[in-house]
Amino acid sequence: MVPRQRRLVSFEAEDGFLINGLLVSGEFQSEKELHEAPIVLVVHGVLGHFLARGTPRVLPNALVEHGFSSFSINTRMAFTGQIFGGGIFDESALDIEAAVAVLAEEGFKNIIVLGWSLGANISVYYAVRGAHKNVKGLILEGCSSSLPASNKKRLDKWQSIPSYDHIYEIAKKVLKPDPMTTENDRVFIVYRAWGPNFSPAEAEMFTYRTWWFMRSPEAHNAKTNEIISKVKLPILFIHGEHDDVVGHEEVQELLAILKRSGNKKSELVFIPDAKHDCMENPYATQEVLNRWLSGSTDPLANVNRYSSIGKLMESGCEILIVGAGITGLAAARELTRRGYGGITIIEKEESTGAHASGRNSGVLHAGIYYTAGSNKAYYCVRGGRLMKEFCREKGLMLVENGKVIVPGSPDKDYLLDELKRRADDAGARSEIIDRKHLLRLEPHAAPVERALHSPDTAVVDPKEILLALRDELEASGVTIKFGTAFSGLKGSRTAATSSGDITFSKFINAAGAYADRVASAFGVGGQYKTLPFKGTYKKLIKQRAWLVKANIYPVPDLGNPFLGVHFTKSVHGEVYIGPTAIPAFGREEYGVFDDLSAESLSILLRDGILLMVNPDFRRAALTEIKKYSTDVLIKEARGLLPELSRSDIEDTPKCGIRPQLVDWTTKKLVNDFVLVRDGDSLHVLNAISPAFTCSLAFAGHVADTLLA
Repeated sequence: MVPRQRRLVSFEAEDGFLINGLLVSGEFQSEKELHEAPIVLVVHGVLGHFLARGTPRVLPNALVEHGFSSFSINTRMAFTGQIFGGGIFDESALDIEAAVAVLAEEGFKNIIVLGWSLGANISVYYAVRGAHKNVKGLILEGCSSSLPASNKKRLDKWQSIPSYDHIYEIAKKVLKPDPMTTENDRVFIVYRAWGPNFSPAEAEMFTYRTWWFMRSPEAHNAKTNEIISKVKLPILFIHGEHDDVVGHEEVQELLAILKRSGNKKSELVFIPDAKHDCMENPYATQEVLNRWLSGSTDPLANVNRYSSIGKLMESGCEILIVGAGITGLAAARELTRRGYGGITIIEKEESTGAHASGRNSGVLHAGIYYTAGSNKAYYCVRGGRLMKEFCREKGLMLVENGKVIVPGSPDKDYLLDELKRRADDAGARSEIIDRKHLLRLEPHAAPVERALHSPDTAVVDPKEILLALRDELEASGVTIKFGTAFSGLKGSRTAATSSGDITFSKFINAAGAYADRVASAFGVGGQYKTLPFKGTYKKLIKQRAWLVKANIYPVPDLGNPFLGVHFTKSVHGEVYIGPTAIPAFGREEYGVFDDLSAESLSILLRDGILLMVNPDFRRAALTEIKKYSTDVLIKEARGLLPELSRSDIEDTPKCGIRPQLVDWTTKKLVNDFVLVRDGDSLHVLNAISPAFTCSLAFAGHVADTLLA
């Protein structure tokens, strides 16, 4: 048995500087067990030391109670090191190197370097210089993204005397030609460094040389955001929820840089009810550290019980996405694959796929219908291929059964040539086939003289894909907050939600049926209005499902945005007939009048106006609304499947809403996807069919536009 011990250790850095440290070790069964357990090397902040209040003093006692050893050292930044030190970062890195060497010599094999405040920035620099092989990770507490930038921002805020710019100009004169060797260095005091009061209590003291290497624009080692990408060690950022020294955006920036650089073993945890020194909430901090040091994949677990507000406030992110449907999930996936981190998705429902993304037919379209040069035409072909690859990679259901497009009446035969031309323009495989070929593919289809065969059309289970995307994103560190609705914008970079405010650097609106509302909060997209259309389905009874082998579609009215009544065979073998495209009175009116609201009257008014002024809309609306009658729907369906009888079909609860966008300046339906960028926010409007098929490819366009 190795008992607990607490002892002072004195050692020298490479340049002969004498360092003291406090080694605290827990009780272990053997020396081997002691040396294989993680030990935390604690590096204090500016003018700190291992007996100072807060992290250096409190943390060792907390760690040892859970079986973790610690080694708290006094670097040359302790006491008056800020005033009389030299290179600061280079010298302090020597101190950490010496401490790590002491621990390695004693046999410790798993060393974690924990830096607090300035100590966090110095710890990053140490790792960049080249960490010892026994150093297995970093814990960065209250880490600034760039000390020079943060310092200038703070001094400018409090109108320091002298000002940041004035200090810089004097320092250049005093330290010429070489800041490291000048003999003309001298001490100065910065008043109003930490607040509006003109008092020594809120002042800072430096020599020009130490300020130059730590706070000036030339202090490159202190610009952590420029060097942290070189760190390949796992990193845990812990940050006080109410840190009044280092902003959330700074640590989020560092995390995002790491993710982009390929460091997937980095994560960020906000400590509730804590400031710059996370020891204001020592129990939550201890819980996070204990779990991370133990190798837990979920360092957030159980933190909430240590918060007086009842939950951990993850109040910031690098990229905020509204909507966990296919568009939002695909965009997040694309960004993570490009190395971006700090992504949060909010979704008002308790799960993904509650609306359009989970209610569609599951057809992966081949790219036949869409006008050349449109987003739909370009991304449908590419998106279909990517979605098939995704299904194969994940082992998801995928039935590549193809589709035939059949003229429901002789007067539409000529449109087959136009569809073939559109398919060719988009790079989609298609073939005009004769009656004999058609009946080989679909023996019970209408025996027309010509049809169009699309061999690349496939069907999937949309909800299965959504769940697979969600799992992949969460494993990649993306935060998905269900039951969290966007309610407005506070300032330029804070979203108000039903779960609290969330700050962000970049924003993606993928809210589907509510995308126009979210866009309006940013003051964009005002020319667009949403008109919801309800799609209902019938289904072939199980005993007659054999009538359809794959998918049978009609030749559509190319002036109508809807594809008409068709037969779709799902991955489960069910054959659906539909959908209708009936004007709805609400964005979620899946039943009869079950989403009536104050907006319903506005929707009805918009429908009425378009009926009067837009003949194409009037024709489409009047045509589609007739299909609400089962007799009319069956009549259209028989144009594709003559053997169909009323007894062959049954009702199904399957229903979806198409949030159709209208350009209110022209009173015309918008047939393509619309992207509207406003600074660092991007709004995906009119993400309607074939948005599911396009999603993985279109996500690249979303990311390119956001990041341009």
